[in-house]
Amino acid sequence: MVSFIEEINLSNSSNWVGVSEYVTLILLFAALGVFIYLAVIARNIRSFQFQISIFIVIWISGELINALQNSRIFNFPSLQEEFGLQIHVIAMVFFSMLLWIRFYYSERTGKRMIDNVDDNNNVDVSGSSSSK
Repeated sequence: MVSFIEEINLSNSSNWVGVSEYVTLILLFAALGVFIYLAVIARNIRSFQFQISIFIVIWISGELINALQNSRIFNFPSLQEEFGLQIHVIAMVFFSMLLWIRFYYSERTGKRMIDNVDDNNNVDVSGSSSSK
């Protein structure tokens, strides 16, 4: 009797895992499409929106390869088993370089990357400074 209950629980949990893998893949493809669309709309390589979209596209592609290999939908015999994780590392290196280069150029040109808290308190919704 106990073994029968364990078999039922195991079969239900394995079905749930199988369904969740497919849902994860569908959501990853949807996110990939959204961020590719955002990168195309940005049209300017120097814009932060374009750069962060490219970072997320690289990151999601690594996750897709990892999920496809784990779910056994596609078998990439020429790729290493942890190739998806290596793409994650590449995405993180790209993100680090993106932030450092943006910081370097902001320091070089004298622009501030963020505003001070005091500056934000004196700005109207229209964007003009209010006099107090």
